[in-house]
Amino acid sequence: MKRYFARDALLPQGWARDVCIEVDGGGAISRVSSVSKGEKLAGPVLPGMANLHSHAFQRAMAGLTEMRGPGQDDFWTWRELMYRFVERVNPNQAKAIAAYVYLEMLSHGYTAVGEFHYVHHPAGMLVSHLDAARETGIALTLLPSLYMWSGFGQKPLQARHKRFSSDVSHLLSIFEKMRRLSSPDTNVGVAPHSLRAVDPGALKELVAAVPGNAPIHIHAAEQAREVDECKAALGKRPLEWLLAEMGIDQRWCVVHATHMTDEETRALAASGAVVGLCPTTEGNLGDGVFPLAEYRASDGRYGIGGDSHVSRDPAEELRLLEYFQRITRRKRNLTTGDKTPAVGTTLWLEAAAGGAQALGRRMGAIAPGMRADLALLDELETFAPGSRVLCIASAGCTAFDLAARGDDVTAVDVNPAQIEYVRRRLDGGQRQLGSVDRGLDRLRRFGPILGWRRSELERFCNLERPTEQLAVWRRHLDTRRFRLALRVAFMPAWLRRWYAAPFLDVLPPRFDRVLRLRFERGFGLHSNSRNPHVASLFLGRPRETTPNPLTLAVADAAEFLEQCPAGSFDGFSLSNILDGAGEAYGSRLFAAVRRAAKPRAVSILRSFREPADEEERRRAAGERALIWGSVRVEQL
Repeated sequence: MKRYFARDALLPQGWARDVCIEVDGGGAISRVSSVSKGEKLAGPVLPGMANLHSHAFQRAMAGLTEMRGPGQDDFWTWRELMYRFVERVNPNQAKAIAAYVYLEMLSHGYTAVGEFHYVHHPAGMLVSHLDAARETGIALTLLPSLYMWSGFGQKPLQARHKRFSSDVSHLLSIFEKMRRLSSPDTNVGVAPHSLRAVDPGALKELVAAVPGNAPIHIHAAEQAREVDECKAALGKRPLEWLLAEMGIDQRWCVVHATHMTDEETRALAASGAVVGLCPTTEGNLGDGVFPLAEYRASDGRYGIGGDSHVSRDPAEELRLLEYFQRITRRKRNLTTGDKTPAVGTTLWLEAAAGGAQALGRRMGAIAPGMRADLALLDELETFAPGSRVLCIASAGCTAFDLAARGDDVTAVDVNPAQIEYVRRRLDGGQRQLGSVDRGLDRLRRFGPILGWRRSELERFCNLERPTEQLAVWRRHLDTRRFRLALRVAFMPAWLRRWYAAPFLDVLPPRFDRVLRLRFERGFGLHSNSRNPHVASLFLGRPRETTPNPLTLAVADAAEFLEQCPAGSFDGFSLSNILDGAGEAYGSRLFAAVRRAAKPRAVSILRSFREPADEEERRRAAGERALIWGSVRVEQL
């Protein structure tokens, strides 16, 4: 039995504080409680997301399709390039590609994947995906695909389709073989490719032959041309035919379902099936927009998939899913529910539940009986877990956070007193205030004069909803007296008593006003109750940390890295090290960073200065620390 303690966890009923998750020896959640026991997790915890629709090999061709051909490009021209590409992929290459994309999925919050596999030849292609999943640790639902024809009307397969060729008996033999290899993290279903690739008789034969709990996935109504051809061949539209002829139920996952009538939308929702939505691929291929609002209005279930893997990030899929709805309906914040007005929370909970159903896996919720598929969020997610990271010691907070999640951390600082202070914190000492903190600490002492009451600040720090946070901030806390006091606290004449001129030159003019705008930005994006930086800044409450071992060094960062062996570090967290440093030192530092970096290492440079571009602005806004103006992330 293992216990994990999360300060914040997304439970089926919504976000909860101080959650203990107990996991049995088989990897299932046995109990969820509010007991403050267990291994402390480094950030908010979500139920892992299911990637319900994957063609792993397509990850390796993603960039090849972004060059326009001699005529008009669409889904069908993209498909021809895919045919040419897959002819070159052998089982060893398929395993390498799958392992790579599965690791990418895991790093972004997917914990299970449905592999819709139609490349049956040569032998070993399917098993290569099973091996890749087991080596990387992602849960897998294998979906061997029935692929018999090249188009409606039982058109024979052409030469470029031969690697996909299968019949019902062949597919059932694959199903039984894979079924014998099933485990808590491996499931198997079937995937009749589409109505254009499988005739009605074969589809009915396949569905009747597999067990009643086996997942069944099928592409349907992705393209308008497909709908027209289906109507001409079968007398009905794809969804109309499936609903009438196949008795679709909860074990079905209809992938895409982009082009439906209102009646089909309501009927599919009523069937209990899951729709597999792949917004980045559907957008990339120009498929069209799924009618999510109408489908949800009928209580339809859905999940998300990476499909061609132009993205491996569930948050990006969900964001694009919502944005497509906004564009077509010309409204905002459309996907919300009774549990929460937060779009992101609603999308994650609904897609996680739908994806779990589609993969036939007990996941998608942090609840007893579910697999302990947990996704951890924090501002340090840019580094892969277990990285070897160099950071600036400063007050020790970043170093402690990185070490707490299992990274091998080296913290350096040119100031011996700073290193000694971090060492004392490792032994249980108190946090020392930084530059912005000291200014706010002076203001906190005069809180009543500023119009701040302690009880009001406590309530503000415990708020959940950004809209309410902004309203309270503007109405009760961002008072005229506070603004005046903040301006005095950060006047250049006052700051020059504490800081060197080069550092002050970095600060934007009227830094007090800039700081207020950064506060507002953070309150509008992040929940205060899940952001320890808010309580630290406005209540002086130290962040709760349990320091893990780390290496401390009194050294200039550039000099230290110059003396390290090449390829020493996976990541570099460099907070305001260049604020006030000259160009020569910046060039020297980054030359040393590149030399000490392992392949694909990541550097994060934070600064009080204003951002140079929109990406730096977006990164700064994404950090829960409210004070940064610019955050630059670079893969080395």
